[in-house]
Amino acid sequence: MVITILLAGVGFVEVILAGMVLKTRSNSIQNIYFAIFVAAAILWEIGDALMLFSTNKNGVHIGTILFLTAPLYTSLFVLYFARIFPGGKESNHWINSLLALPTIIFTIFTFVEPTMFVKLIAFNAAQNSLAVYVLPYALYTVYFMTYLGLASFILMNRQSKSVGVVKTQIAFSNAAMGITSAVSFVSNLALPLLGVTHYVWIGPLSTIAFTTLVFIAIIKHRLFDIRLVVARSLGYAFSVLVLGSIYGFVVFGLAKLIFDIKLSFIAQAFLSIGIGIVGLSFQRVKITFDKISTKLFYHDAYESQELLDQLNKILVSTTNLDQLLQHSSVVMAEFLKAEFCVIGLREDNSEHIRIVGTQKIVFKPEDIALTRRETLHIHKSVINSDMLVTGSRLKDVLGRNNIAVLIRLCPNIRQLHEGIGYILLAPKKSGNPYNNQDSRVLDIIAKELILAIQNALRFEEIENFNRTLQDKVNEATRKLRRSNEKLKELDETKDDFISMASHQLRTPLTSVKGYISMVLEEDAGKITPTQRDMLGQAFFSSQRMVYLIADLLNVSRLKTGKFII
Repeated sequence: MVITILLAGVGFVEVILAGMVLKTRSNSIQNIYFAIFVAAAILWEIGDALMLFSTNKNGVHIGTILFLTAPLYTSLFVLYFARIFPGGKESNHWINSLLALPTIIFTIFTFVEPTMFVKLIAFNAAQNSLAVYVLPYALYTVYFMTYLGLASFILMNRQSKSVGVVKTQIAFSNAAMGITSAVSFVSNLALPLLGVTHYVWIGPLSTIAFTTLVFIAIIKHRLFDIRLVVARSLGYAFSVLVLGSIYGFVVFGLAKLIFDIKLSFIAQAFLSIGIGIVGLSFQRVKITFDKISTKLFYHDAYESQELLDQLNKILVSTTNLDQLLQHSSVVMAEFLKAEFCVIGLREDNSEHIRIVGTQKIVFKPEDIALTRRETLHIHKSVINSDMLVTGSRLKDVLGRNNIAVLIRLCPNIRQLHEGIGYILLAPKKSGNPYNNQDSRVLDIIAKELILAIQNALRFEEIENFNRTLQDKVNEATRKLRRSNEKLKELDETKDDFISMASHQLRTPLTSVKGYISMVLEEDAGKITPTQRDMLGQAFFSSQRMVYLIADLLNVSRLKTGKFII
């Protein structure tokens, strides 16, 4: 009886999980595969219960068929799920058909003659006695473990090549499948081959491990994007549980004890007061459990208004572009709990990007060019890498650079060529993905940041113009100084030349003047009047030359400060 209740409980939990998964994205192929896997696991649990505890041979027969066929479909669809997860892109139909062929063959054999695998030895009040045929059951075991092994190999290989939240999702799924596979192999395959069939109920019961770990992945790592719904649902569930157990017990218990079940006017008033208390306190209890569930399952929540307020303070407090980008990226990384946040701005409509943020990052030029080309075709500002199709070039670029979210800084999202840059966010430190609230906040931030960046760019342009103008004035001044120095050098050279030339001219002129004077004084003999007149003219000209040279020397002395009147 206890085992039946356990199997029923596990089945109930799995029904809820499968329904929630399908409700989030009913058209997603990976969600459909997961739901079919869960449905097969539930049929496995029903078959186990019927085969072991039914007191009717038809019930045992139906249970045996379900016990043998349902695990085949759990292994088949977990392999299908592994081949497309994450991303949800449909795999090759021919390969899926080929993988399904052995399952169909085993199903036909099981329906035609289930006793070729398992036989009923005897009915028992507590648990029916069973036995297995070794060779057929061994083939069944090989098939089952081969498919689970392939699924595990695919997930491990993909996990080694993934980063961020995708890596965490795959790790949770792989661990869940590994635990369930190991327990099922021992209880439902290995032990029955050794003649021990009393523990086959543990196999389907072990699927609770898969259910629990995938549930954690859903809650904490957005495996199927229903985390916030589940967290709030738990808050309501706990609220209803507490209200029902405490208030119901107190109010109706006291009413029964005090008023002996007969509800008088006073009793009705008492119950009315109790109902009023329930109504008044329900919201408070709900808020309390909302906070608890948020802290447990949504611990990286934040106040979006507080984030926007702090960001606005930064945007209005500085016009320095680098400071604005640096402080903004720090605030976003802190509130969103991202590993890093950087903001990249395109410079002069070129492929070069100015990158400022909480971490120094160097992007390859080809990644920058590819990102710009690929985002031109996306008409939205916030691009979550988890939402991109697996294998897309943009998703590969974001994955290589450990970027979870790319926010386009574009004044008008319909005029794609006007984009001025990007906000790049790494995965969250907790491993949680960016949800719809994050996307809405980031969209608002992008719009506000665009205006602030444009203003800062204009201010920077004015500053650059002033700086350029000052640089040109400084350069012209330097040129004038250099020209002035050259002129001074030329002037000094001229003075040196005049001084040297004056001295050199005065020496021979003294000799010429002296000899003319001697001739005029007839020291060399008598001269005619004509000769005297001509020599007088020559002496006068020599005297003028002496005065001229003396003036030149005086000019040189003035330059050197040696001329004294």
